[in-house]
Amino acid sequence: MTGEPATAARGSASHDVALRARVRDIVGVDKIKSYRTLDLSYTFRDAIFICATLVATISLACFLHSTIGYATLLAVPVLAVISGVAFNWINVQIHEASHQLLIRNAYWNDVYCNLALGCWALQDVETYRATHGMHHGHLHTERDPDLEMYTFGSVREVLWGRLEDLLMITAFRRQRHVTEFIAANSVAYARPPLYTFAAKVAAQAIVLGTFLYFCGLWGAAYYGGIYLYGLLAVFPVLVGIRAVVQHRDDKLPDAVDGEPLRYVARTTVAPIMEFILVGARIDYHFEHHLFPMIPYYNLRKMHECIERAGLFEDCVDGRGRELSTKNYLSTYVSLVR
Repeated sequence: MTGEPATAARGSASHDVALRARVRDIVGVDKIKSYRTLDLSYTFRDAIFICATLVATISLACFLHSTIGYATLLAVPVLAVISGVAFNWINVQIHEASHQLLIRNAYWNDVYCNLALGCWALQDVETYRATHGMHHGHLHTERDPDLEMYTFGSVREVLWGRLEDLLMITAFRRQRHVTEFIAANSVAYARPPLYTFAAKVAAQAIVLGTFLYFCGLWGAAYYGGIYLYGLLAVFPVLVGIRAVVQHRDDKLPDAVDGEPLRYVARTTVAPIMEFILVGARIDYHFEHHLFPMIPYYNLRKMHECIERAGLFEDCVDGRGRELSTKNYLSTYVSLVR
């Protein structure tokens, strides 16, 4: 991204503040405050869906092996996609936890997220939170840790990026990038508690042990091909698609030198399959960046209110597109051309 980051940040913040004030006028301050109320049924409902998906994936692999033996390898790509979808949902739950939107008590919010969900995906909320605050505070600038996920040049670069996802290069590079970003930007970083490491080891031992118990030595292949490949390859593809749809605008680098930077955080009200595959509860992203302390199920209510008021009709990105879309995949294609 070119241009002066400080100038861009000022422009983005100015546009951000104006939009937030406009939404407050439409929705009302009292109603916005009420939207911050948590509904724990969503917290546990999503966890059940995620765990059920992972259990079903592992169980199906074991059942197929007991039925057709090593021919189960033919089903590995499909099962890896399903596990990747589950890891995408886990990542979104960690995102919610980073804003303390899973459980009211901050301490138990993190403990619950790490033990119930994060450990299965080798993630923790502390590491995620360390950089996610920078994403909110420095959107579309060089201090945004997610910038590389939604800025690129040619279609060839896009295709190469997705290939790197599938080759698991992106996952390892992202881990290094986060570590380097925290150090380079002096990010306040609360290191994950020791129990998170123990939980990650225990979770992986349970999964690998289950595969080995029911499938013998073939279980190691299924663990790598279904579970780890879903985590390290399929999941980055899904995140990459979502990041582009929610934030990309190749005209933004020109909006510097005192000119307001357009605020690009798109809401996506997608069909059910795209919601499950890509959205995973983080669809109302325009509203989320304006009011990050509102849980996703209440952001939907806010979205319906401001949509009825016609806000999205004149709130556009640098290329004149509305910041509310109806799908992920076709929008992704239009943005990477």
